[in-house]
Amino acid sequence: MQHLAEGTLLQNGKYRIEKMLGQGGFGITYLATQVLLGRKVCVKEFFFKQFCERDEATSHVTLGTKSNREIVDRFMEKFLKDARTISQ
Repeated sequence: MQHLAEGTLLQNGKYRIEKMLGQGGFGITYLATQVLLGRKVCVKEFFFKQFCERDEATSHVTLGTKSNREIVDRFMEKFLKDARTISQ
């Protein structure tokens, strides 16, 4: 399983994953609920599927190898830049 399971809580219970909406090359998009306000939101997780792995028991994401760190860091910056642009 690469994506987060339904019901997964994020940010100390602030958000609850309802379902995965889609997955691209370096991100997974979810429908979630902002628990305190009871409203639906979209959450995008950085998950570079070519280099990342998720532990099914803990949902913790790791890199396949440490040598990929530079590539993943570069794509993480692009991901964050896109997020900042969208939020504006």
